[in-house]
Amino acid sequence: MKKLTCTILLIILIFSLSACAKQDDPKYLLAHQYDEFIDFDVSDSAVFDKFINDVSNYTIPGVVVVKVTVRTSFNILVEEREVTGFIYAIYDNSLRVVTSLESVSVNNEGYKVEVSIVDFANRIYSALILSESEEYGIAVIKFDANATVTKLRKIDLAKYTPMNNEPILMLSNYQKSRNSLIMGTIINKDDELKTYETTLPVDQYIIGGTLINMRRQIVGLVISVDDQDVEIMGIERIREYFNM
Repeated sequence: MKKLTCTILLIILIFSLSACAKQDDPKYLLAHQYDEFIDFDVSDSAVFDKFINDVSNYTIPGVVVVKVTVRTSFNILVEEREVTGFIYAIYDNSLRVVTSLESVSVNNEGYKVEVSIVDFANRIYSALILSESEEYGIAVIKFDANATVTKLRKIDLAKYTPMNNEPILMLSNYQKSRNSLIMGTIINKDDELKTYETTLPVDQYIIGGTLINMRRQIVGLVISVDDQDVEIMGIERIREYFNM
């Protein structure tokens, strides 16, 4: 009886290990990614309607406006900026936001940078820059709020790299309109730099813009804008930053 039990357990273990190996196989990942792409096809009107409704109810509460105020050492106002960020983690009553490093950076060491967060209901919170990564072009910001009461949410990172021609949605301050929603597609991916080229429109206000796929998962972040040249960090690089 003991031998039979051990044999059964051994067979189960072998099947479990083979299943894990299969899921890590690039061919399996690509096939699974393609299946998801088809299942969430934006050209299907029913899928699109549900997608937009879900973005309004579940994704926008995870996107925030980062207000940046730059002052001199004498407290004289130099500049005010509004960029976009997304909530990636919630710890009790403390939340973490990711945005572009460029949005909170200044060239003059004598200047002071103050940040605050504006949520989807136009509530304003004092905030603190926790970390800045020049290597990744990312800044992490902390602010305190009761997520249960305020209905703030975090947005999950995508597990898969988006495919070329895959539909995406950008949430940003495009044309100074908070939480503007713009659909586009992935045109090309730079495998070396891990950046994306898209059909999304560009202006100076999309810095920190959050790109999501049809499952409402993060697939990209607008790191910088120079005239009509935009750098969009891909999900591979974002996950690398978070050691995922």
